[in-house]
Amino acid sequence: MLFSSIVFLSFFLPVVTVLYFIARQEFRNTILLIASLVFYTFGEPIYVLALLGVTGVTWLAALVLNALPRRGGVFSALFYGVLITTVSGILGVLFYFKYRYFAGDILIRAGWIDEPFAKTVLPLGISFYTFQSLSYLADVAAKTVPAEKNPLRLLLYISFFPQLVAGPILKYHDIAPQLTNRVHTLANAAAGLRRFMIGLGKKVLIANTLGETVDKIFALPADELSVAVCWIGAAFYTLQLYYDFSGYSDMAIGLGRLFGFRFKENFNYPYVARSLTDFWRRWHMSLSGWFKEYVYIPLGGNKRGFIRTLFNLGLVFFLTGLWHGADWTFIVWGLWHGGLIIAEKILKKIDDSAFPRFLTPFKHVYLIIAVLIGWVIFRADSLSYAHSYLGVMLGLNTSTPDYGLFYYVSEFQLIVFALAALGATGILKKAAVTDPEASAMQITLSNLWCFTVLAASFLFLVASSFNPFIYFRF
Repeated sequence: MLFSSIVFLSFFLPVVTVLYFIARQEFRNTILLIASLVFYTFGEPIYVLALLGVTGVTWLAALVLNALPRRGGVFSALFYGVLITTVSGILGVLFYFKYRYFAGDILIRAGWIDEPFAKTVLPLGISFYTFQSLSYLADVAAKTVPAEKNPLRLLLYISFFPQLVAGPILKYHDIAPQLTNRVHTLANAAAGLRRFMIGLGKKVLIANTLGETVDKIFALPADELSVAVCWIGAAFYTLQLYYDFSGYSDMAIGLGRLFGFRFKENFNYPYVARSLTDFWRRWHMSLSGWFKEYVYIPLGGNKRGFIRTLFNLGLVFFLTGLWHGADWTFIVWGLWHGGLIIAEKILKKIDDSAFPRFLTPFKHVYLIIAVLIGWVIFRADSLSYAHSYLGVMLGLNTSTPDYGLFYYVSEFQLIVFALAALGATGILKKAAVTDPEASAMQITLSNLWCFTVLAASFLFLVASSFNPFIYFRF
């Protein structure tokens, strides 16, 4: 079920909200849990078994880890045995559904096997709920939180429908107190709904509009595209992806707030960054924060020398690319970002002031070009297509375009692109007031704006059949 579907907006969300707020306090988590399982099984009933299986194993393992000491004799060995076995099992589930066919293709190319592994359907949200399970295990193993004795409460943390299929990734230690004690106010609920409406508008009005042009361009061989069309395709995809994913995150954060939860932000205007290091402090912050806390820091972070720091960064970005998908394009995209960040670290180590002051504005130009190139690799169906597309885009490959620019993009889409580029700078960020303490005038104007966006989104949804969520496939 999509947040931007008529079924969700007209039936599912209103019904769940009414049931939640008329219920007594002790039954509200149960309502959210049932709603989350219904939400997940709406499209893929059979794969809820994987979700329940991962949660059940995680719950049992955490109880054992909670009872065992981390250090000292045979019980310590048992502690790490349980931890390693459970983590391996969860990653094994992720591997089976997401990476098995990719691994088989590698083995075929290496000559180790003759037949490819069978393809499997990727369950929605598996990359997100497995990472949340690992977060919980890591927190319990580190003794920073006690194990959750109630399996239904743990299942709610892992399956909570606002963030289940596309994040943001919730760390258990951040959300655990809210599972048992959260405050509900009319002002907070209204602020959450406004946030949801803005996210819906970003997805339906902007991302979907830009996505129609992107799909049309990337569906053709690169040698049939002109340089200008390739740049348009890359630029449109850069904003489509941002508005699609940040719009989903806004909707998830808004829904969480409606039900009394406070999720951390997932985006902070990444395209205003002036380095890739800064970009990753602003883009998909829940994922980069997860890798930092559970991979980068345990590996030593920046505490074991400069060379080890660079290695740790490279490994984290390799894993970041691999997390996004079982394809070489995602791995190369991750290594592209990791390699440039390593280069930034090396330049800063050599001389923090090596970049002349008068060239500072060009840092942003470098960032945008680096990100554009990365998104082409990310969007391409194969590395060969990415190579051809980038070749045309950078004027290195010749092409014989069949159509002019306006075959691919309309004047309306160019206007939407221009407004989207303006919005990505943060200039319009105060349009939706999310502070419940704001003045009555601010809230009234924000409500008017948000309901206008909601109405326009409904009209677009009714009139259009193009409504994918990009990050659902990760």
